[in-house]
Amino acid sequence: MTIANSIFTGTLGGLILHALYAMLSQNAVLGRGLGSSRMTKLVNDEDGDAGVFCVLLFVVQVLSGALSWLAGQTVLPLLGAARVHLRPLVLVLCISVVFFFLFLVVVRLFPTEAARRVARQLPIAAFNCSVLGTLLLMGNQSYDFLQTLAFSAGSAIGYMLALLMMIEGNRKLKRADLPESFRGLPSTLVYLGILSLLIYAFTGHGLSV
Repeated sequence: MTIANSIFTGTLGGLILHALYAMLSQNAVLGRGLGSSRMTKLVNDEDGDAGVFCVLLFVVQVLSGALSWLAGQTVLPLLGAARVHLRPLVLVLCISVVFFFLFLVVVRLFPTEAARRVARQLPIAAFNCSVLGTLLLMGNQSYDFLQTLAFSAGSAIGYMLALLMMIEGNRKLKRADLPESFRGLPSTLVYLGILSLLIYAFTGHGLSV
């Protein structure tokens, strides 16, 4: 019983560490700059689409991560030496499958107005450099299925945290006494850079000799 508990604790602890690793040191936005262009638009969004986008991004990221792991175990080995060049295409196909699946679910289950709202954000949440970049990062690691899910979920949650910090920072920047030339996007980018340096402190910097 003790051995089983230690194995469970070790596995669960490892998955949590993978999720935290993706949220912090490998943060898609602050650590890697993935999806930052879309995020700067969501910061000024007042229609509540940012929340819809984040939920969709989480679902797409996790499902695409699971499907890409399955493709890495079945499809990519059949491609031989060409798998290095065809892997991005396979990952895009995985994202496309998830996109069409979610689109059909949204059309079937949601009321008309809600379906339109979700359908408007779904293509942007699925086909962006944050989702694809995370899949490419995981492809360079020897993750098993559970580790892939943990890293995918952590990356999506990390994106949400970055967006929340940007929204809150943007609110305070609007109330601050800033020069006219720094208002809007310039101050947002400066704030994003400061947050990125904060996240960079988790990873450190190794000088190449």
